[in-house]
Amino acid sequence: MLERAVEDPQWLNAARILLHVGASTTATLHGQPLLSFVQEQADNNQAGFNDLLEPFLRRLGQDIDPWVQPTALLEDRTAECPICLETLWTSTPTAFVKLVEGGGQSVFHVICAHFFCFDCASQQYMKQQQAQANEYFCPTCRATAHEVMPMPDIAVNPRLWFQFLDVNRSGEIDQNMAVQALEAMLPIDTERLHESIAGGWAAWAKGHVTENDFFSKGGLLEWIRAHQHDLANAVKRGAAPSLPADDLQDWFRHWDVEHRGTLDKGQVLRALCEASKTSSLETRRIQELKEGITKVWDKYDLSLGLTRQHCKEPKLAADLAALAEKVAGMAS
Repeated sequence: MLERAVEDPQWLNAARILLHVGASTTATLHGQPLLSFVQEQADNNQAGFNDLLEPFLRRLGQDIDPWVQPTALLEDRTAECPICLETLWTSTPTAFVKLVEGGGQSVFHVICAHFFCFDCASQQYMKQQQAQANEYFCPTCRATAHEVMPMPDIAVNPRLWFQFLDVNRSGEIDQNMAVQALEAMLPIDTERLHESIAGGWAAWAKGHVTENDFFSKGGLLEWIRAHQHDLANAVKRGAAPSLPADDLQDWFRHWDVEHRGTLDKGQVLRALCEASKTSSLETRRIQELKEGITKVWDKYDLSLGLTRQHCKEPKLAADLAALAEKVAGMAS
């Protein structure tokens, strides 16, 4: 369909409708991730594809099963600006960059893996400018640069984000660079992220991420967007009520966001992550929660999900509260 849309824009309307009703954003077209194809056409100024890119990116990551891949980033220790020590992911992460021309386009990319808040990077740049320096440089490692620039918004133009981090223009982002970028843009604990990678995180099987891997189903782009959606949803929900040991009515209403009258295992897992302050990067604690939830599911015959009626059962409420308390007490 999208191939036809290159020649006949009317097919774009059909694609938008299919996206609206739940069509997959992670399919492939002749081996190329569909989103990559849409981005490519948008970059080539193909009529209508730039407008199609926005709903693609909005949907990407929303279909991930939270039971299979939890997306709760509940971290106390996150990356800071190395100058002012402000939390980095909420402060417009910015880097010193170089402009590289070639292949008919000019691309800014980072010169190193150091990120700063926008204010500090701008102040450093202006100080160096006032000193009439011939070249600018990263204040941490002194690598030379042409400019400072905020990290591109991955939710708007993921290819630009990828190119921004592709220092050698090789079509790959190495692991260290990607890790530093993730820590700058998401509330991630550095040690836990490295532990997840060491534990066999699929995204790092090759020690780097190619552009095709980045756009593919289960790739880094989908992982990032899924966590961004979770963070946005958490803001909309607000703070969850405490998990009582007798009646879950208020707790249930808070987590039944779509008013379906039932919570599945993934939703309960997300809720207990928050109750126990467990990050999805803490694989051991996540596994403990999953095992406990499975036992509750079997014990109370919740094959059709946890309903509001179930929440009136004091023993079930006590079991969930005890599970959250147990996991909260586990060492990270």
